[in-house]
Amino acid sequence: MFAHVTIRWAGLATLFGCFVAYLFFRRDMKENGYVRAISQEVFLGIVVFGLLGGRIGWYIANGFDHISRFFLFFDDGFEPLMAIYFVMLFVFFYVRKNFMSFRRTLDCIIPHFLLAAAISRIPYMFSDWRNILIVGVDMLGYILLEVLYRNYFYDKHRGDRKD
Repeated sequence: MFAHVTIRWAGLATLFGCFVAYLFFRRDMKENGYVRAISQEVFLGIVVFGLLGGRIGWYIANGFDHISRFFLFFDDGFEPLMAIYFVMLFVFFYVRKNFMSFRRTLDCIIPHFLLAAAISRIPYMFSDWRNILIVGVDMLGYILLEVLYRNYFYDKHRGDRKD
């Protein structure tokens, strides 16, 4: 019955990274005064637009090969930079509609996006030495944003709208 079921470690790592990022994201949104329903809406939009943007970016980078497999999200085809662009586009329109701060909302998203990206790339670390560097850079970015930026340069009322 389960003869054709395979476990993709990259897919499991991506799901785990999203779960960890959600926990930290929800904590940061609560610290900034947003209710849980808003956090869940924003995170769902981030996941949907991030996956969609990452897949579109990967297909553009690879010349639209295997376009019939576009919705197989765990076949290792993902472009994180395009995912960040799509997430920022979603957040821009969402915060405009709901009169929220764009910069403060991104301050809750981007560090944890880096953490999720690092966790999702861990299964690839052992196949190529460059993946170790990519995970290291993602983790360094996360640590710099969470430790240095939050503790020394972060202003709680950053970018609040007057509307």
